Amino acid sequence: MHKNELRKIFRDKRMTLSWDEAEQKSKHIAEVLWQNIHFPTINNIHVYLPILSKKEINTYHFVEKVRKEYPHIQLLTSVTDLDTHQMHTVILEANAPIQENRWGIPEPVGGTSFAEIDIDMVIIPLLCLDFQGNRVGYGKGHYDRFLSNCRKDMIKIGLSYFAPVPLIEDLEATDIPLNAAVAEDKFLEF
Repeated sequence: MHKNELRKIFRDKRMTLSWDEAEQKSKHIAEVLWQNIHFPTINNIHVYLPILSKKEINTYHFVEKVRKEYPHIQLLTSVTDLDTHQMHTVILEANAPIQENRWGIPEPVGGTSFAEIDIDMVIIPLLCLDFQGNRVGYGKGHYDRFLSNCRKDMIKIGLSYFAPVPLIEDLEATDIPLNAAVAEDKFLEF
């Protein structure tokens, strides 16, 4: 299937989840993710802050556990320039005020910049993925532009409520695949 078709199918599918179901699945996905990261090799993790109104997988469960169990790991997130579609990495401080931008994306107010080239791992939102680690997001290319500025050996992990589709047919040269994903209740490596 093509990205636009998959985008619609999986956005609709996600919105059919009840709020309780989405929250329970988010907690389970966070636990599967937690069990599959080799934390001693990680100095920092870039994590998206979920747009809960779109029922994105809630990463706050993962963030809280990292803060508690591995306080030395620096948590990062992005602030997005909606005019240029560029993401800028900032340190996610524990008590930073969070504000939604005009697209409803939660972002820390202020925040100290962090160089993308120094990121060890990034947790990526998506609508769906295929068995080769290719992903479908909202279609603006934010993450592909962002990932192109990061180290080639950085670990890229996607989170999905649903199992992968066999194949995303209309990939572009700028699409950057994942190294791994939590899809439903499985940790997949590509």
